[in-house]
Amino acid sequence: MHLDFEIDKLSCSIEDAQTGVSYETEVLPLLKSDMEQILKKNGWQFDWMLEIESPAKSVFKLVIMAIIREPKDIDFVVEPHVLTDEDKRIVAEHIRTHKAKLR
Repeated sequence: MHLDFEIDKLSCSIEDAQTGVSYETEVLPLLKSDMEQILKKNGWQFDWMLEIESPAKSVFKLVIMAIIREPKDIDFVVEPHVLTDEDKRIVAEHIRTHKAKLR
């Protein structure tokens, strides 16, 4: 498999190479509910489903933590992604596995 991108610098966040602006990030478990966004039809060149379905692997996503500002005189609400029971089970199992490795 050939991947067509270049890693130009390692940093503790995502950094815009042109402007130098850094974006705070968080590493979270990749959930099956995330899969619709990362399919090959959406431009991904990697089979994420193969990885997430492997019981021997833990798969994570890097999430940009953004500050959301309301435009002047406009109110809006940002609703969090609601986890399904399956998502909750996967996250709980990941936490148990991770804690067991730390012991």
